[in-house]
Amino acid sequence: MPTHPLYTRFSAIRKRSFARHLDLFLTTIYLRSVDGRLQHIRQDEYRCFHPAAEERAAYLRSHQARSLGEPFAHGQTVQCLEIAIRQWRAENPALEAELQSIHNQHHCLSAEEFSQLVSSQTGELACEYCELTESDFRELIERGLVRTKRLSTRGSTFEFDCRDPEQGYTGNNVALCCYWCNNAKTDEYSVKEFKPVALALAAVWRQRLSTQASVHNNDQGQNV
Repeated sequence: MPTHPLYTRFSAIRKRSFARHLDLFLTTIYLRSVDGRLQHIRQDEYRCFHPAAEERAAYLRSHQARSLGEPFAHGQTVQCLEIAIRQWRAENPALEAELQSIHNQHHCLSAEEFSQLVSSQTGELACEYCELTESDFRELIERGLVRTKRLSTRGSTFEFDCRDPEQGYTGNNVALCCYWCNNAKTDEYSVKEFKPVALALAAVWRQRLSTQASVHNNDQGQNV
């Protein structure tokens, strides 16, 4: 399982993290306003941003809405929220860039934390959930035991998952995992809920390896 250049992967995580965090922040400011307007946003407000549980719930509800016409807050709809956020971003590119810098310092894992996450100095890298190692997946791929059509883009390298989706890509909340576990866990399951599923997936992978090894050994014996 070769790893992509460290900077490229780290930059992608930070970019994704900021997009999600800014969306949560602007939605929360919208909720806290008296009229649903996004005005007078300050850098220190973003630096110290900690949404309440009910604000996180409202944010989730806005993304789960079946239509943009669903009511959201201040007598307005989810569509009104989306328009307000788009308008704020269009009018405040300089402030958004400043918020991104604050995000990278205060709301996302550091370069050092990321480096430790992908370092193999403590042993071979492994998926945190199913516990299969780099060499396990390398063998599966080299022996043609992987069936996904997406292998050219996903599956040949480890990925990164937020253990608790609400906490985002912060230090101590990012797990190194395989594509299959990342794809199955999504934001739906906690680590505790997903662990039995991951171990069941691992059992399937190991069964493929052992079954194919037995077939190979039998063929070798017949040729003697």
